[in-house]
Amino acid sequence: FSAGFLYDRIHSYNMDDLGGLARYIPNFAVLFMVSGLASIGLPGLAGFIAEFLVLLGTFKSHPVWAVIAGIGMVLGAAYFLYMYRRVMFEEDTVPEARKERWSKLNDVEAHHITAFVFILLASFILGLYPAPFVRIVEHTAKLVLGG
Repeated sequence: FSAGFLYDRIHSYNMDDLGGLARYIPNFAVLFMVSGLASIGLPGLAGFIAEFLVLLGTFKSHPVWAVIAGIGMVLGAAYFLYMYRRVMFEEDTVPEARKERWSKLNDVEAHHITAFVFILLASFILGLYPAPFVRIVEHTAKLVLGG
């Protein structure tokens, strides 16, 4: 969602081409931060439950791999925050001509916000009340793991 939105407006995925976008598309900056926090496993959102269950299951059988995975999750969160700061707030690397073009960018529209709200709502539901969804996969997971 976010990458497609940016590419549609900016026509680049390269972080070196971006910077200071929060000034020009502030609503997108908020949506991008919330989706990023969900992705890195903020408690209360689906990503947290998924990461927690994976780490818990891995720690019981292979604690070393669980620690390595945990370090990877922390590094992923750090990279997201680094990328967000560069793309949304650092304007030093952006040429003036590009800033002028970005001042004409359209921020997120109602249909973008609607799609995002539904995705975020699903993430909150999964994050706050995962039991029904865990029960759906529990039997199959036990069969796969030999339990």
